[in-house]
Amino acid sequence: LPLMTGAKFGAILWEVVQRSEAEGCGPSREFANEVIRHVRPLAERAEGREETDICMLICVGLTGANRDRIISENGDFFESCHKFLKQVTHHIEDSCIGAIVVFKLFVPRGDQEAQFELAATRYLLRMAWGALEGREMNTKEAVHDIFQEAHGRSSALPLADGEASPYGVEPTIDLVGLRRAVRGAGNQHVIRHAFSQLADENGRVRFNAFAAGVQNNPDLEAALVPLRVFKGVCSAGGGTMQLSIVEASGSDDVQLFSIPTGNKVPASTGAFSKPVTDEEIAGWQDHVRHKIVEHQLPHDGSPRGRTKGFFICISAFFYAAKSAKFPDRILSHAEVVDRLERALADANRLDLKLVANLANALTYIATVCDEQSWFLFKRNWNFQDREYVSTWSFGWWLESCGLGE
Repeated sequence: LPLMTGAKFGAILWEVVQRSEAEGCGPSREFANEVIRHVRPLAERAEGREETDICMLICVGLTGANRDRIISENGDFFESCHKFLKQVTHHIEDSCIGAIVVFKLFVPRGDQEAQFELAATRYLLRMAWGALEGREMNTKEAVHDIFQEAHGRSSALPLADGEASPYGVEPTIDLVGLRRAVRGAGNQHVIRHAFSQLADENGRVRFNAFAAGVQNNPDLEAALVPLRVFKGVCSAGGGTMQLSIVEASGSDDVQLFSIPTGNKVPASTGAFSKPVTDEEIAGWQDHVRHKIVEHQLPHDGSPRGRTKGFFICISAFFYAAKSAKFPDRILSHAEVVDRLERALADANRLDLKLVANLANALTYIATVCDEQSWFLFKRNWNFQDREYVSTWSFGWWLESCGLGE
């Protein structure tokens, strides 16, 4: 019975494996019970079918600290993981829940992790766009950008009724050119229907009619705007920080970056003492900037300079914003930098992970992103009466199911 849920559960694997080696079968039995709790409802749903057994593939993702241990321990940790999961499988078999459970260890590279996070975030942004606070500026920018591309002019276009047109008259565009400009956008059925209603008897669309049509039609706005303004994802974890950049509006061309400067690295390498000093924070920020240059992320000295656009910040970056009390809102570059600077100055210096989170987010955004960029720090997304979490595992599941776009 091919059932895929995309659910993420469990614990940090290497911690559980260590406990298992020290305590015997207790931790593996605990984890087996957690698996059974997820699998049993699916097995019960299969009762009465010809295929009375469910075969469930559970992918054990090794990223961050888990991935670092695999790299540093020359295969010993990998073998320990296999041994632990074999014990878990035996416990599940003994439970007789009517399901065959197969575990697969999966170790995505840093750039793959960024790719999956991008897929998850793109999907969630498109689905939940209408509920985002502060999206209006991005909607205006997208309307202007789409119409300007369709019009084929480089001059600025008016953004609202009553503003003077640089052409002497309000610009119009034919439907063919307008549709061509949004061919990579979302729901094309919604777009075609709305555009046909906006066109006059000659098959042309006025700029102000187009702007009003997008702003007054939530379905059209959701189909056109999110992927038009969206530039990429900033993310981080215990071992690495990732950046994914969409090369052009609605494009499948993506740049993926990963640097080894996660929020657990300063403590594990001795870069931070307890409490953290001002000099240590400054030294760590210099180290992050050095890694940004070394790994060829956008910055002032790179060929194209810093990157500009609308970025979604997830995972550890979200928690940095949460600690600074500004998650789930679209803010400008200046607002984000100011709030992170103040939060870092006031942070508890005994909380090494918090200090690293704030220093990482501040340095990353100030170094990589242009001052004209906008940011949304968000982890949980609510639509269709359900909550979704923007994680690499959700993005992997979307792409596995062919739902990434």
